[in-house]
Amino acid sequence: MTFKNRWSIYGQSLKILWQTDKKTVFLSLIVSFIEALPVIFGVVLLAQVVAGLSAGLPFQAVFLRTLFWSALIFLLELLKSGDAYKTYLLENLSLKLKRNICEKSLTMDFETLEHPSTYNLYREMEERQNFTGRGILSFAYSLLSYTTESFFTLLITGVSFVVFFFKNTPDAAHAGMNYVPWNLLVLGTLILTLISGAYGLLKILDYEGKMIEEVTPGSRFGSYVMNQVLNYQKTKSLRLFNQTPSFLSEIRRVLKSYQTIAEKTGILLGQAGIFFGLGDFILLAALLIACGIKVQTGAITLSEMVYYLGLYRLFNSSGIMFVQGVARTYALTPELALYQQYLALPDPKSQTHIPIEKRQDRAYALSLRDVSFTYPNTNREALHHLSLDLPMGKKIAIVGENGSGKTTFIKLLTRLYDPSEGEIRLNGFDIKKYDYEEYRSLFSVVFQDFKLFCLPLDENVACSKEVDSMRCKRALEEAGFDFAKHNLAQGLKTYLYKDFSENGVELSGGEAQKIALARALCKDSPILILDEPTAALDPLSEMALYERFSEITGDRLALYISHRLASCRFCDEILVFKQGRIVQRGTHERLLADAKGHYYKLWHAQASYYEKSPKQDSTPSGLTKMPHLEDSGVIQ
Repeated sequence: MTFKNRWSIYGQSLKILWQTDKKTVFLSLIVSFIEALPVIFGVVLLAQVVAGLSAGLPFQAVFLRTLFWSALIFLLELLKSGDAYKTYLLENLSLKLKRNICEKSLTMDFETLEHPSTYNLYREMEERQNFTGRGILSFAYSLLSYTTESFFTLLITGVSFVVFFFKNTPDAAHAGMNYVPWNLLVLGTLILTLISGAYGLLKILDYEGKMIEEVTPGSRFGSYVMNQVLNYQKTKSLRLFNQTPSFLSEIRRVLKSYQTIAEKTGILLGQAGIFFGLGDFILLAALLIACGIKVQTGAITLSEMVYYLGLYRLFNSSGIMFVQGVARTYALTPELALYQQYLALPDPKSQTHIPIEKRQDRAYALSLRDVSFTYPNTNREALHHLSLDLPMGKKIAIVGENGSGKTTFIKLLTRLYDPSEGEIRLNGFDIKKYDYEEYRSLFSVVFQDFKLFCLPLDENVACSKEVDSMRCKRALEEAGFDFAKHNLAQGLKTYLYKDFSENGVELSGGEAQKIALARALCKDSPILILDEPTAALDPLSEMALYERFSEITGDRLALYISHRLASCRFCDEILVFKQGRIVQRGTHERLLADAKGHYYKLWHAQASYYEKSPKQDSTPSGLTKMPHLEDSGVIQ
């Protein structure tokens, strides 16, 4: 990364801070300026006392001077209590910077979000921030706290301190001192010390960054392990399969790698501190000599000497703090680049805003025209030149083997992905022309790997804080959720799981699947997609769902993916996928009548598990075992 690129990233990060929260940035600068004043006025107070005593002023006059400056410092210290307010502002800014990432994650294309490079970028950004404190949050805190405070202190003391270097000696006997650039030598040495120290510190921090970059890939797995250890829903397997020792070993390995980095960096930073301390000692000695000469020759008074020495101490300490702050924030440019790259990820699907006609009769026409799709970074087509119409009000089953393209077909319909070739049309127009959010609102989906959240039951169903309780309850009843089985102490407001509430309810797989189905029904969209909606249900619940399937789907277009081919008998039409193509379509009876067809093969592969086996007549049921079809490896 070049010097120019790093400063470009630095400047862009400043712009992000300002755009994220202008109020916090502005008020933090004001508070930092106020924080710089008390220490400066403390030096002025000391100089005023010395000046009064040196001039032989009465005690009362010296006391009044002291009282005045002390009161002023006290008032500034009261204002300095705004530091607590600045801490609040910075914490608020940190939350907003995190919000930027959350909003980006929720609004970017699913295709981009699902890509491995996106996940790797996010994990690397998070690992560096959480494990090493290197990231946009550290940048914001360092820049708007001690770096800006030290800058204002450096600015004020620097202006006052430079005046000292222009006070020439009036004593003719020592006038030659005016022609010796002692002052410039001291000032130049001070600036050179700060610059060289900043350069050395930057090299140390860059070295730390490179070491962190080397261990980050391995630490991601360690971070994953830590998260699993804290997940009570997953620790059962850890204990039952005795994985605790291996997990602890991995955690120790990750912590050890970061401990090694901290130790090496600490040693180098200690050496840098020695350099700054030595430079400070030499400069202070030189300044004392220069001040002594100026006092001796009458160029400055004793009180001014006290004042300038105090200013030097402030100038030097704030200079060191400032260059450290700049060096530390500048060294974060690789991490800042990660943050900026994530925010810059493409989001093309949200660029069109043509609204979709709102129809009470759900009379939408959905069709595919020569649609093909290939996943990024692969060469094999997941779908190959599909063309078909999907009439509203139809119940269509989708079946096929593993990797046949069923899930990809659904992802394209819901526009989680866009076709590589061809078009998906709604009412005769390419769906890319419609507003992205409006198009997605047409679909209610229950994925096989559905997720419920640690939120109240009604919010899980309604997917909103604003809940129509009657509608929510009706959807749960339609899905077959049994309220009597659960101790819902707070009714629909009862939390699912115990992450945030001791009274939360733990759900079986079947009951969780019913809630997922209720969520889809509550949305009441014209297109309903069910991907294995009965996989976790018991036989009686599954039968009840099949019996009410037409009632539940109503006049919607329903797409039903199931591994249990018996469920296809409840559908109007069946689409049989194989290697990204639709190789058969028709009713159950028609497809089963084709003994050479792929559906016939799949049906009888599953039916064989329900037939009697002569060798197993001694079993209580006289039947072979009945695993899910996916267990046989035949159908997904």
